Amino acid sequence: MTFNSESDCLEFSDGTEALTYFLGKLIKLRDSAKVKSKNPVNQDTYKKQIYELTHKFFAITDPKKVIFDLKEYKTHGWFLISEILSEMLGKNPPVYANYRDDIFSGSYSVQADGRARYLYGERFLENNSILKTFELLKKNPTSKGAVIQIFQHYDSGEGVTDRPCTTQYQFDQRDGKVNMFVSMRSWDWGPTGGVKYDLGLSSFILQSIASWLGAEPGKLFFYVKSLHVYEKDIEAMKKVNTALNYPRPGKLSSLEFEVDNGMEIGKFYDDTRKLLEIETLSRNKMGNKAQELLQTLNYKIFRDFARVYLLKNNCSNMLEIDEIQNALETDSIKSWYIPKKND
Repeated sequence: MTFNSESDCLEFSDGTEALTYFLGKLIKLRDSAKVKSKNPVNQDTYKKQIYELTHKFFAITDPKKVIFDLKEYKTHGWFLISEILSEMLGKNPPVYANYRDDIFSGSYSVQADGRARYLYGERFLENNSILKTFELLKKNPTSKGAVIQIFQHYDSGEGVTDRPCTTQYQFDQRDGKVNMFVSMRSWDWGPTGGVKYDLGLSSFILQSIASWLGAEPGKLFFYVKSLHVYEKDIEAMKKVNTALNYPRPGKLSSLEFEVDNGMEIGKFYDDTRKLLEIETLSRNKMGNKAQELLQTLNYKIFRDFARVYLLKNNCSNMLEIDEIQNALETDSIKSWYIPKKND
């Protein structure tokens, strides 16, 4: 960890270093300060007592290294891929609800039609914010107006059943690199909180826009109003903290595009739409058709994503598991791609 005096920002080399630093501080808070929720709705829920750090600003200098590969704190590949697909395509209910509806219903206020009150993807696709941000930076690389707004005026006030935790994405392009700034009003760093997947999704969005621009991804910045762990999760996070401070291999993996000369935005979205179809085919045990469609994908990261769904959905009658595993093309992330038992 370093301190960048120019930006008044803590800088971490990767996601693990950030987790180690903030988790250590949160655990120490347990003995010194207990912040009780003042929201009467929370008084009879697990949210009634939290350990909270407020107004934290930090950066991850290598935005590709955000995949946790600890037994005690693992980023499940199929879940992150489903999260990415859902947000990039505005899929509501999200793709992961096909596998873990309990997580979906526990994470969102589910409406009568079975949809969540919001998904980030619906918000930033509503006005083509991603496309407009890309086009703005392509036309004016030093623009300060590259902003994707998620939190809206109708999320304010009483009576709102669910609000986005991430409020805004901002981008700038300096010295051939694209940086991303993520504003968070509330961020749960517990074992079932959003950190593992928010980091992965943010990395994917940053790398996408940088790739379309033919630029390198720069730093991944976060401003967090409330960075916290709930009382119910403290014991589990103590185990994570112990694991983080016990040197061993395999703590972290990378989410990395590994593509020369960037991606074409049209081909990128062609691949994501086909990947959504491959997920459906593999879930319905139509592995042969899924494999045929996989061969038409333009970029190897999406071919790897597709193979994860083949593994997740046990399509071994069409393709041997070893064959799928051996076909994974991105060496740096094989370990978290391959679903383990009970993933």
